[in-house]
Amino acid sequence: MTNGPNHSNKIILLLSTTCGFQLDGFSHQPSILGSEDNVTRNLIRIAATACLLYTYPATAAGWEHLVRNANQRQAQGLYKEAVQILESALHQTTEPAARAVVLNNLGTLHQDLDNSFKAERCYKQSLALWEKQPAADQGTLAPLNNLATLYVHLGRFEKAEPLLQKSLSIRIELHGHAHPTTAKALANLAELRRLENRLSESEELHRRALDIREKSLGATHAETAFSYFYLGRIMHARRHLETAAELLEKAIPLAEPALGPQNPLMSVFHSALADLYLDSGRYPAAESLYTRSIAITEHALGPDNSSLLPILSGYASLLKKLKRSKEAKTIQRRADFLRRSSGFSHPIDWRDLTP
Repeated sequence: MTNGPNHSNKIILLLSTTCGFQLDGFSHQPSILGSEDNVTRNLIRIAATACLLYTYPATAAGWEHLVRNANQRQAQGLYKEAVQILESALHQTTEPAARAVVLNNLGTLHQDLDNSFKAERCYKQSLALWEKQPAADQGTLAPLNNLATLYVHLGRFEKAEPLLQKSLSIRIELHGHAHPTTAKALANLAELRRLENRLSESEELHRRALDIREKSLGATHAETAFSYFYLGRIMHARRHLETAAELLEKAIPLAEPALGPQNPLMSVFHSALADLYLDSGRYPAAESLYTRSIAITEHALGPDNSSLLPILSGYASLLKKLKRSKEAKTIQRRADFLRRSSGFSHPIDWRDLTP
């Protein structure tokens, strides 16, 4: 296959098929602003690589091999190695669409490693490259959504809002109001509303997303599990504890096979249920979930990652309830240190947003 003027159109066509697949385990790209997509950011990375390989067989050998290696390192939790490999890949291709994909992947790794400055720069560069391509809308979705999740993580909600609205508009234009990829955008916007404490609006948006997923994917699909998860957190925030427990307990066994038990996104599920059990007085069950969530996150992202903030804070509260004050102070000091060192104003997990 030779290169021609329709390169980007070919990539867009292939990516539209791939990025639209509904795994949401967070549908990564991943989804938890809603933790959702994912199986997903990883799958999109792999799929995007495959798409570009197909489109550019003559030039793919060098950089494509490196991207595959980076995907493998990321799956193993070796994020710093993956960054080095992707930086090498970036130097081995001049194709704008290929560079856009590599930059987006590189941005997600920097975001995983709490390097918000580098992540923002990569996402913006990826967006700029995509916006110069024909039929660019589908290509812009991943970096557009990822940039929004970064701003949410930084507490810059006013910057995230227009990006999420634009993502929703593009998805509706490309796929219609009842498509699963539109549900992802609705879920991300709903999570922003939750973080802004606009719970009624958040619940309405999540129920719209759930309705789309149940009708198009079925009640047992991994993406549908994310909607159960989101609504469970909303019910918890609104103090409907029994309903919240039903939804969260339903979500976990549906999401785990798609994500894998050691995926750091599963730590978000476990810690959310732990928070609920804490409020419900189910302390032994809560402690088991907190310790599991901490272990998963530390293994994947390291002991100093800001994703540990909400988990450690919840665990410290539990230890206080159990009158284990010495342990509680130790955990709380660790959480306070992470908060100061990371500079993030909101102890939330950026993966709460899906791609």
